[in-house]
Amino acid sequence: MMPYPNTKPLDIQPRIYRSDWKDVKNNVKAMDRLFKAKFENYIINENNVISISAGIRRVMNEYSIGQISNGLRWLIKEWTLGTITTFILKTFIEDFWEIKEDENQLKNKRRVSLTAIISELENETATSPSNSQYEPFLHTSLDEIYLNNTENSFKMMGISYKHSLRELERRIKLITSMTDGWYTHFIAELIKAILSEFKRSDQKRFFMERFVEGWTFQMLSELFNYLGSYLEWETKKAMLKQFATKKSSIDKFPKIPSYKFTVSNITSENRRPSRNSRDFILMQRRRSSQTMIPILTTVNENNQLSPMEVDLPQTAEKPTHTSSLIG
Repeated sequence: MMPYPNTKPLDIQPRIYRSDWKDVKNNVKAMDRLFKAKFENYIINENNVISISAGIRRVMNEYSIGQISNGLRWLIKEWTLGTITTFILKTFIEDFWEIKEDENQLKNKRRVSLTAIISELENETATSPSNSQYEPFLHTSLDEIYLNNTENSFKMMGISYKHSLRELERRIKLITSMTDGWYTHFIAELIKAILSEFKRSDQKRFFMERFVEGWTFQMLSELFNYLGSYLEWETKKAMLKQFATKKSSIDKFPKIPSYKFTVSNITSENRRPSRNSRDFILMQRRRSSQTMIPILTTVNENNQLSPMEVDLPQTAEKPTHTSSLIG
């Protein structure tokens, strides 16, 4: 048998190695070369966000959270905040709190459909073997079939939801990974859209408690200021109280010799450090309409404060692409 002319074995098709899964761009380009397609141009086009969302939903549980989030961060890199919000709502939030069908109704519905299938199969002649996909059901009781097809669901406040607790938490982790590094006011714009889809306060708190895992008291307070009435005051108060009792996460900040980092909250009219300054991040909720400005201060060996003001944007403008969202 004559070999193909001018062809090397490794040139027949490009290879995508498992170790290269983080390099999404080159992997997509390899797929385009392999199938002679323009897949990359299609999936990065914001106009295709609805169909892209449907495709992601079909495969997002087939890979690890790290793999999916790695691909999603590449996907939305040049998208606007509006498109990213639409994508997240369609992919993760649209059926987030879908209520599980009543057990009795579901059981009766399955009984009717399975009875019809089994009756049809039993009418076939014994000498004619059946290749039907329903063949295994011929020797299985309806109750056994029903039990085998029951999926785990999540129950909260007396309501049974379609998706399991693990599935809901997985979705929140993916959303969190997509927004990692964003400015707080852009995160708040996304959260507002998500919370608008939830009808109950317990649903909002469930989402928020998991979304802000690993945050500091300061970060949470800033986010709540941006959210305003989109989140109930009782939920805010409960979460702030919960965070206040946790150990401070100041260790996440870089340690500089002979200096300590503190944050004081003062109003725009009073720029003196707070009397309650500590060697850890401390956010005090002031019952005032004045803007709260976090001040980063350094404490030298003589305990003299040297404040450095951190300017925070007061309005959230729509970015041209995702790079504008990242701090």
